[in-house]
Amino acid sequence: MRNRSSYDPNEDASVYAPPANAASRALTMGVIFGLIGVVLNVIINFLSVPAYANQAREASAGPWTYLALGLGCLALIINIVLCFIAGFITGKRIIVRRPAFWTGVVAVAIIYIASFLLRYIPGYPGNISGQQYSGQVAGGIAVELVILVIGCLFGGIFSQWGAIRATLNHPYYYGAEEEEEEEGE
Repeated sequence: MRNRSSYDPNEDASVYAPPANAASRALTMGVIFGLIGVVLNVIINFLSVPAYANQAREASAGPWTYLALGLGCLALIINIVLCFIAGFITGKRIIVRRPAFWTGVVAVAIIYIASFLLRYIPGYPGNISGQQYSGQVAGGIAVELVILVIGCLFGGIFSQWGAIRATLNHPYYYGAEEEEEEEGE
């Protein structure tokens, strides 16, 4: 990849043109990073089983409660970093920044839906158990959908930020900025 200092305005502009299948590449990257996020979340959940078990035995908040909270925060931070990295790699590969937003949306949607479905596996750490009524299930699904949409928006924003950082000095955008400055004069 060339940098700003090696950009020659007389050179063929197609060297810096984005690929034709940018959207499909962005969605593919979202699926790949979503699956990586699912695997990492499963690993973190299984590593935190002792913390969850000891936390359940305590009557009040103790060190195990804070350890479980910390592991939950670690999973969230890992997912945010994954979205940023997915956007960065997408920005480097396809140059166009806009599809990188969808990379993050797809990655978070896969991570969140898989985490939601894994909670229904018997014996899985933190699984949902007990008798539930249809009103509770419908209300729970509505809340989960709202959280999913908000999470996807945040994943898309962090992925978009990664793409912006990846293409900050790219000649495709650098040339466009120069043309706007020349038109303004």
